[in-house]
Amino acid sequence: MKSRRLYLVATMALGLAACDEVLEIDPPTDAISVEETYSTQEGICAAITGLYSRNYLSTQVFYQTMDIYLSMFSDELIYYRTSSAEYYASDWTDYTTIFNTLWTSCYNTVFRSNDVIANLTGSTVLSEAETNSGLAAAYYFRALGHFWLVSMFGDCPLALSNVYTETQNLPRESADKVYEQVIEDLKMAQELMGDYENPKTRVTQDAITHLLSRVYLYSERWQEAKEEANKILPSADGGSGGSKYQLETLERVFLSGSKEAVAQLNLEGWLHALLSVVPSLQPLHALLHERRVHGGPEVRHDGQAADGVAWRVQVLGRLGAVLSLQV
Repeated sequence: MKSRRLYLVATMALGLAACDEVLEIDPPTDAISVEETYSTQEGICAAITGLYSRNYLSTQVFYQTMDIYLSMFSDELIYYRTSSAEYYASDWTDYTTIFNTLWTSCYNTVFRSNDVIANLTGSTVLSEAETNSGLAAAYYFRALGHFWLVSMFGDCPLALSNVYTETQNLPRESADKVYEQVIEDLKMAQELMGDYENPKTRVTQDAITHLLSRVYLYSERWQEAKEEANKILPSADGGSGGSKYQLETLERVFLSGSKEAVAQLNLEGWLHALLSVVPSLQPLHALLHERRVHGGPEVRHDGQAADGVAWRVQVLGRLGAVLSLQV
């Protein structure tokens, strides 16, 4: 009997050892771990760049979806397509697809930002200034995601962690509490960004300040909204922003050198990828590039270029932001 028990114990031990060997699998060949990503300069830069590519290019929520659908909801825009009649006729329900798109897109932005904040905080791989700039961008995008959520839906969950088990069943928080968190995130972004210089196609101190002023305005904190706005308003308009920004003529407002844009979006890489799939868009790309860089050819009010190249209206909603994104 004793020998039988010893045999069973030995068999179980061998079985457990075998299980350990089976469960030890190699890392995937088509992806890298979070730890590996944030252990190198290249990985961290890729993660930070991902904030821009995913938020601006993949979801399109901040430069296309918001403008189009919210304009239809508020009767600023009528889209003559039967499938969209419910939007401008105020005939939507809880099951209207676009609401799920807006909700999930904004929270995707929040979660991506939380991931960068959690993994980049305290990192010494990059210089302190570069690390702080990346963190400032993450706090900015988290604030932007929550700002749109509370603006559209009112009370909503406040997600401040990248651990899904902590966020999957969050209750709704009051709109006032969400606005306070947005303001706190933007102040943190301002502090982290400091004097670090980014191009307009990245998060800058001015872009953060601009959004903070807008959030104060939505929160009816008039004096604070004015103080933040004055930091970037031209001196000629009573602000302290010198001559860095000014109103432009219609011919220049969407050029890369426009002084009216606080933030801009560069879609060149995305456009090249799109053209490899849809070569017929090449004339539009050439026209947009010509106007963005050189300010020509002239475009008439009827949507036709003076040199005969037609604007492809059906894709302008996707490509219009190649010129400028004003937050």
